[in-house]
Amino acid sequence: ADFQTNQFQPAADALAKLKEARNQPELKTAAWFSGVFVMLAESNFRLKQYDAVAATATEFRQWSPESPLLHEVDDSLGRSLIAQAKFTEAREAFSRVTKDPAGRRTPTAAKCQFYIAESYFIQAEAERDDPMKANLFGKALQEYFKVEALYKFPEWQAPAVFQAAACYEKLNQWKEAVKTYDGLIKDYPQSEYSTKAKPRMEAARLKVGG
Repeated sequence: ADFQTNQFQPAADALAKLKEARNQPELKTAAWFSGVFVMLAESNFRLKQYDAVAATATEFRQWSPESPLLHEVDDSLGRSLIAQAKFTEAREAFSRVTKDPAGRRTPTAAKCQFYIAESYFIQAEAERDDPMKANLFGKALQEYFKVEALYKFPEWQAPAVFQAAACYEKLNQWKEAVKTYDGLIKDYPQSEYSTKAKPRMEAARLKVGG
């Protein structure tokens, strides 16, 4: 109940206590118990307790290496690594989700593919004086389009296309930015990102005209 109402500190405290019972024989075969690790890792993430996220992920993998919920914990782990600017490690965690047999066709996989792209975008922004930043924006662009192409979850496809257009802006490829924003508006008309795209598209058109 605490977790569902975003009361993450009491949730984490209760879940950590419950996790200590993980080696009881009856819990080893209880399907519901894996959810303890999932909720604990996400609670730790929301509390910005990033070392605890990593510890929970490690414990879960050791306790149940074949669990079909491992990808859910890797999702939390990847986002915690981005928050620490550990971009390569974050991409490794997200890639485990997209390749996991239990997770690869799920909304969680679409989200993690989006965050693979985000990791490159955020890294490029953080390293804006690095001459290689254009390569990072280019890589981000490729990964955003994978979300659009490989998944059928508009809640992740629409922001991915929006961010792809933002990459074109960063690369000064204004015609491609206009084209991508226009595609977003046409393909995802009900998305909030379609609304956000309209003024960005008009600004990009001015760049093309200039």
